[in-house]
Amino acid sequence: MAIIQLPQDLVAKIAAGEVIERPASVSKELVENSLDAGARRVEVELRGGGIPFMRVTDDGQGIPPEEVGLAFLRHATSKLADLADLAKISTLGFRGEALPSIAAVAEVSMLTRVPDRELGMMVRIKEGRVLERGERGCPPGTTVTVRDLFSGLPARRKFLRPATTEARRVTDVVARYCLAYPEVQFLLYNDGRQSLQTPGDGQTTSAVASLYGAQLAKALVPVDARDASLAVQGLISPPSESRASRQMINFFINRRWVQSAPLLRALEDAYQDLLPGDRFPVALINLYLPPDEVDVNIHPAKREVRFYREGDLYAFVRRAVREAIGHFAPAKTAFAGIGPFLTHPGGGFPAVSGYMSQTVPGGLNQTLVGGSVLTPALELEAADQGPLRIQLPILRVVGQMGDTYVIAEGPDGMYLVDQHTAHERVLYEKLKGGGDEVSKQGLLDPLVLEVRPAQVGLLASWGEVLERWGFEVGQLDQNACLLRTAPSLLRGTKLKEAFQEILTALEETGGGPAWEERLRQSLACHGAVRAGQSLSIQEMRELLLALEATDLPYTCPHGRPTMVYLSSARLAKEFGR
Repeated sequence: MAIIQLPQDLVAKIAAGEVIERPASVSKELVENSLDAGARRVEVELRGGGIPFMRVTDDGQGIPPEEVGLAFLRHATSKLADLADLAKISTLGFRGEALPSIAAVAEVSMLTRVPDRELGMMVRIKEGRVLERGERGCPPGTTVTVRDLFSGLPARRKFLRPATTEARRVTDVVARYCLAYPEVQFLLYNDGRQSLQTPGDGQTTSAVASLYGAQLAKALVPVDARDASLAVQGLISPPSESRASRQMINFFINRRWVQSAPLLRALEDAYQDLLPGDRFPVALINLYLPPDEVDVNIHPAKREVRFYREGDLYAFVRRAVREAIGHFAPAKTAFAGIGPFLTHPGGGFPAVSGYMSQTVPGGLNQTLVGGSVLTPALELEAADQGPLRIQLPILRVVGQMGDTYVIAEGPDGMYLVDQHTAHERVLYEKLKGGGDEVSKQGLLDPLVLEVRPAQVGLLASWGEVLERWGFEVGQLDQNACLLRTAPSLLRGTKLKEAFQEILTALEETGGGPAWEERLRQSLACHGAVRAGQSLSIQEMRELLLALEATDLPYTCPHGRPTMVYLSSARLAKEFGR
């Protein structure tokens, strides 16, 4: 087939397809234009999921009449002028693609007025051709109406989802900017019904409450950390407010919504020992950094970015999130769904059940959970001292059930303790608090393990660190290595399985603090007593005493609960007493 130059209308439609994928893409581009124009109120109206009709109205600065035609020319923009500007983008839009791309695949009407003009300018364009143009009366700002999206591209239109699905995607887009710009009032109408409204009062919690409800907004924990050139601000959920998907995790770079694997990994690693693997936090993370340290021009729809200091950003975000939830995690995780609570007057903790203190042998003042009400005096003390760390009550071992659960009696009920997750927590905190060096033992019969060529290079780079953790590894060839020693706590466990898990984590993280955190978790999990393992009364007592001394006794490092609590009142009710 001979090489030909494509017609300009076809070129425009191909280029538009990189930017405009569906109605949500249209709403994103138009809302971003409104925000760049300084709007304080943005209204989005949909019909039929935005496919036949979408209108975005703002009260921004508008476009001068003489520049309206330029706005629909490809690569015409007011937001950068030369190559140097491309390295320091500070606006949401900058390529001059939005309006011409939309106009190439739909009919577009724009009515816009700048504040110092009496009349505005109206222009109507369909598939790149101007159909109408003239002066009109209108308030300051801009209204863009998009009709019949992809009507001239049936092959593209047939891949759109039902109207309800497309409307939900538009709602997701608008909701993200509600969170990033709480000082702007957003309104969204879907088929004549208002489906979203934010107050625009500048409070992020107000925007969260409008989107997700006041209860969740009240429970979220603020994140605020800074150094010389970086800042992280936002809201994150305590462990008790987890979700079954990542849908409510949002990242913004200089208030631009992005998808970022390193930032997501930093967030999830911060929650690693607080949430099970199938649960995820609610998070709104705003990361502020110099524009020249982030490349926002690597994705056609500007959803992804590239950082120049990715490792530093990962560590900074992980530390900021961990510090934010560190004060809340013990109390919130402690009894969520399994027993009584302590309150902290401004911390949003659940309602109290009871509290009392008792001095045990050795003079240690233990916090006990009972049936009495927390007194105002203790509440004030809690407020003065910050969030309280709830320790385990004094428990009396009664026995073992199914060689899996330790049955214990507390001051006001019964506790079923999962021996594996409890021991896992004990070992994990010993590994975390005792430095990197662990005791190791030589293997009488060194293990030959299969490895991939990519893993061989990692073993060579991180061999010294592995040795500090008890693993001495020698290489046989490109497909196998020799394990000569192992940490002593892994006696009697499946060494191959444990080491392969650690090696996989090394490959996924590339090493560093994130990997060593997963290494500690793997060692604790594989070194802990198993379900089905019979324990003596003395062994169970020692386990509970060791668990009592940990910082987070109510969850294992993976976030699973270590115990279930049944109050005396609940037992009495079940037996009809």
